Amino acid sequence: MLSSTDDIFYCVLCQFLSLIIWLWKREQSPAVDLSGKEALNFHITALIALTGLSILDMIPVIGCLTIPVTFVVVLGAMVLSIVAALKASDGYFYRYPVNLRLIK
Repeated sequence: MLSSTDDIFYCVLCQFLSLIIWLWKREQSPAVDLSGKEALNFHITALIALTGLSILDMIPVIGCLTIPVTFVVVLGAMVLSIVAALKASDGYFYRYPVNLRLIK
């Protein structure tokens, strides 16, 4: 559970501006460091998935099947980011259910 209102504020911002806030505040707050890494890892995971799906979307036959999947991934990423921001605003750390742990 997050204790300070500054930590809560910056952890909420991390869910949407993960790289900027994490680089700016990671050394000042362990909570922001942890939250920023989690959010950044999730956004990188979503970017990798969307890049692969975009390539598959360009193939005529396969694209018909992967375009709905691309939509679900985009919508899911937006919903999970909002859920993470709401949890952070309540003072809790949120771990994304699907996440590559690239930045440790």
